[in-house]
Amino acid sequence: MLEQDLASIMRFLTEKSGSPAPYYNNVPEQFRIPAVYFPRPEIGSSGDTLNTYALDFSLFVKFFHRTKEDAYELGYTALNALLERRNRIPLIDESGKPTGKYIRIRDPTLRAVDESAVQLQIDWTARKPFADAPETMMQTYEIETQIKRSYDAAKAEQEVLYGIQSNP
Repeated sequence: MLEQDLASIMRFLTEKSGSPAPYYNNVPEQFRIPAVYFPRPEIGSSGDTLNTYALDFSLFVKFFHRTKEDAYELGYTALNALLERRNRIPLIDESGKPTGKYIRIRDPTLRAVDESAVQLQIDWTARKPFADAPETMMQTYEIETQIKRSYDAAKAEQEVLYGIQSNP
């Protein structure tokens, strides 16, 4: 799921910021500009519900250009694309086609980090089910009861039901 989330975010930001050269692992010394760099996200975890846990992701995407203003323009374009779509990024499948589902992100932030780079911070939460061991469901059941009634109680019941009177 993480790879699907990341791939969806990477594609969206690259397309919406004017298709700068994307870099994923390390930015080489001689890289093309404009460029966008996608590092691995930072991940925190927490309990969520009785059946799920939450993974909180923070992705720090860097946009590079010749000047700070040009880099800012790339990042600002991506930021606006996110906000215009109400912080929803279309989720894509393995073939790159939209699934009809979305990743909901928290409000992104954009800040200058260098003379020719800006950083767009994207945070989101993914909820995952716990890996519970399968439980064997009940297949059969038996109910044991013991009814103890005294003779007098049985006689009294017959008298009420059938109108029979016993002789004392």
